[in-house]
Amino acid sequence: MKTRRFFAAAVIASFLMIASASYGQVPPVINYQGQVTDASGKPANGNFTMVFSIFDAVTGGTALYTETQNVTVSNGVFNALIGSVIPIPQTLFDGSPIRLLEITVNGTVLTPRRPFGSVPYAFTSRGGGSSSPWQISGNNVYYNNGNVGIGRNNPGVFAGASRYLTLSASEQYLANQTAALELQGSSIDANIPVARIDFSSVAPSFVSNNIARIHAAGGTSALNGKLVFFTHNGTSLNEAMRINHNGNIGIGTSTPGQKLDVVGTVFATAFVGDGSGLTNLPAGPWQTSGNNIYYQNGRVGVGTTNPTALVHSQSSGSIPSFLAGGSSADFAVLDNNQAMQFGKWDGSSVFT
Repeated sequence: MKTRRFFAAAVIASFLMIASASYGQVPPVINYQGQVTDASGKPANGNFTMVFSIFDAVTGGTALYTETQNVTVSNGVFNALIGSVIPIPQTLFDGSPIRLLEITVNGTVLTPRRPFGSVPYAFTSRGGGSSSPWQISGNNVYYNNGNVGIGRNNPGVFAGASRYLTLSASEQYLANQTAALELQGSSIDANIPVARIDFSSVAPSFVSNNIARIHAAGGTSALNGKLVFFTHNGTSLNEAMRINHNGNIGIGTSTPGQKLDVVGTVFATAFVGDGSGLTNLPAGPWQTSGNNIYYQNGRVGVGTTNPTALVHSQSSGSIPSFLAGGSSADFAVLDNNQAMQFGKWDGSSVFT
């Protein structure tokens, strides 16, 4: 009887309920903090068996949920995570008008039952109850019935994709609003990314294969950031290009020493600039000496790809193979696979 009187006189105070089942955290629990004293108001100490039951009525009725825990009380204060032993059903707070908590300590029921505040009802609105579109699998939360919008109620503005995740700074236009996607990691190893984005296909021939990847790494200094781009070559994922912290771009090299460092062949349809700063270019067949240009390693063909003399010029039609003077030359040589002609060229088509 002494024990019963002790707990019958116990006072449960500080009714704090915190839904730690925010987005995707499973199972949902309620953090309940209380106080136990004896009949004289002295704080209790020790381990006690506590039964936490949830009802939909102030008195009577059948418990909708019950869990038993061995709880340590220190200086009268205890803390229990309701739902840590038996998960709280996601639908328990779904649309219900009232839910009340009843606590039994070492066999003694403490009264009255205490109503829950608004926080546990977040299990439904935030954690995937029957009215939530989110589904739960183990410690994962997922949604596979459509698009997801953050800050926008109609995600997927631009056509061309099957699924969209849209992050918008605001639903309606507001000046100077910025949306950001933050990927945060804690690596200080230059070879281990702080964050990465993987691209893969669920097609049967590509299952479990990344076809491309972008990763961001820092290193020992947070300022030494770099972006590394990987592509799959049919066998494995390999680095294709990187941008180092100093702005140097490497293609085919992981240690670019210049703004653009390419190991391989470069093809371009045009270059801008006079090229005066280019160095280490391969030498062509022509060489220079002062203002002169010369070639001494073979024959030179003009109008032919198969020169048979040191200088071989072959005419085409009525175009002279040699011209001395201006466009209307006083001396020209015409050789169109016929007899060689010497004469005057009018600069157009008449050879006299």
